[in-house]
Amino acid sequence: MPKPLMKMSSARRRERVPTSGGSTLHLLVLSSTSEDTTVVDLATEIGVPPLVVADHGHIGGRRLIDYAPFTDPASPRAAILVEAGQHWEPATVTTMLETVAALLAITGLGPAREPAECPPNAQPRLAEVTVAVTATSGAFTFAGTYRGGDIIKCRNTLIAMDGGTEIRTPHDDCLLVMPSLRPSRGHTAVRLARFVD
Repeated sequence: MPKPLMKMSSARRRERVPTSGGSTLHLLVLSSTSEDTTVVDLATEIGVPPLVVADHGHIGGRRLIDYAPFTDPASPRAAILVEAGQHWEPATVTTMLETVAALLAITGLGPAREPAECPPNAQPRLAEVTVAVTATSGAFTFAGTYRGGDIIKCRNTLIAMDGGTEIRTPHDDCLLVMPSLRPSRGHTAVRLARFVD
């Protein structure tokens, strides 16, 4: 089962959120799937799920979290996307509820969480996407059965073929972020990340 992760990445639904001009708005996008310090600090403080992945955009275009004011370094506003797990897994709903409860507690909009309710992981891990692999052919295939959160130990390990082009890990302990089961030409097949901590 893919491991849930929190990332600064894509949003599937766009919803208008009314705010007053001076208010501090944080955006939390919850999603299930088939390096701004402010954002990383907030994601780390939320702590659910325990893996925070930062990326620098998406070839498919800007996502909701890629728009101002969330991308303005001078803004106190932050946007976070939580990939909570697979659609059909009960743990996906649990992860989403825990994330919302943590964000509401942190922002003062909900009750403080008791220590017993806090996630058991003391410190979330942070990873930064170093390469976003985009399928350039209709013949993209992975070399094995990979799931999000898998870690490939050795640099230069063959993980996929894109037509005749080999796709290899760029560094040791390479984290696979959301490998697509059926990548199509021009779409992200997988993101490769390096742990920062």
